[in-house]
Amino acid sequence: MSLMEVPASQKEAMASDEASKWRDTEEMAMKAMVAIGTWRVLQVPPKAGVKVINCHWVYAKKTDSAGNVTRYKARLVANGYLQQEGIDFFQKYSPVKFTTLRTVIAFAVMSKYSLVQADAVDAYL
Repeated sequence: MSLMEVPASQKEAMASDEASKWRDTEEMAMKAMVAIGTWRVLQVPPKAGVKVINCHWVYAKKTDSAGNVTRYKARLVANGYLQQEGIDFFQKYSPVKFTTLRTVIAFAVMSKYSLVQADAVDAYL
C-alpha cells in the first residue's frame, strides 16, 4: 500500500505498515461516539421483527499542502444498503444543499441575527 492509499477494510488496515495509526484512530473514534451517546447496546430477541445490520470502518488520510499526512481518520458506518424502506426504516436523512444554507444565511443577515460557526471534528471524514 502506498503512502496515500487508504485501506478498503479493517483487515487491510490492520495488515498495513500503518496498523498502529489506524488502530489508534479507531479507538479515538469509538471513544468519541461513546462520549456523545451515538448508540446504546440493546438485546434483540429472536423474531423481534427487527433486522440487525452490520457495520464497517471507512478510512481516510488528511494531508497538508505539501501532501504530507497530517491526520488519520476512521469512521464506523452501518451497512444501511441491507435495509428496505418501509420495512426496516421509515424516515430518510439528506444533507442540506448549499443553496439552502445560503438562504438561511441571507435570512439571518436581513433579520440581524448573529451567526456562529463550529467545527465538529469527529463528524465526518
